[in-house]
Amino acid sequence: MGKKIDGFVLTLALAGAYYFFFRGAFESRALSLALSLLCCGMTRRLLRRLWARASRSRFLARRRIRKSAGSISMHLACLPREEAIGQLEGLLKSCYEGDYAVDLIQSPPSAALDQSRLFEVWKRHRGEDRLAVCATCTCEPSCRMMASGLRQPRIALVDAQMISQLAAANPGAISPPPESRRAPRRLRHALALLVNRKNAPRCLLFSVAMLAMFVFSANYCYLISSMALLFLALASLHRAPRPSKLF
Repeated sequence: MGKKIDGFVLTLALAGAYYFFFRGAFESRALSLALSLLCCGMTRRLLRRLWARASRSRFLARRRIRKSAGSISMHLACLPREEAIGQLEGLLKSCYEGDYAVDLIQSPPSAALDQSRLFEVWKRHRGEDRLAVCATCTCEPSCRMMASGLRQPRIALVDAQMISQLAAANPGAISPPPESRRAPRRLRHALALLVNRKNAPRCLLFSVAMLAMFVFSANYCYLISSMALLFLALASLHRAPRPSKLF
């Protein structure tokens, strides 16, 4: 909700800047208002297109993957075992050359790798030369110490943090987690997001800023915005009553 309020205030400030520019150039309120709204809309559309193109760049793709490291690990933990191993094998082969087997331990990203599970994976691959054990959770130093002492096969541990680093270096190697569909927002839910106690201080600050802009410019749009933000701030301070039903 805070980002929406910031976007609204920035859009209003941009429209005000365009209005004062055209007002000084043409000295007509109606023409200046129409041109400012038109230029503001074109500027917002241009910025959306530029951001859409920039978001497809490799740098921002890596940044998104780094931010969603926990979701990637959870996605791999929830995938069928063979499918997850196939994706991780392709990821490792694209980063590290050589002949080695790949196995996977699927656990919640917040958990820690259990030594008994690591030992079971090592037993399944007895007699092989090298084995990369991927885990969708964190690996404690005790597990790494245990892995360093195992032979036939030798163990290389790849935990959730390393998986996220490798996925950031190769954005197309692992299929991204499916985006969760947002449930349709009802009017009561929308009002709950709009009238929130956390947004009350920010609404008051922006209301004072809009009022100050009205004092200096005598533009009633700022006054209306100031009163609307003040109303939202006061409405946000009201505590909702306890619901009569839990479900």
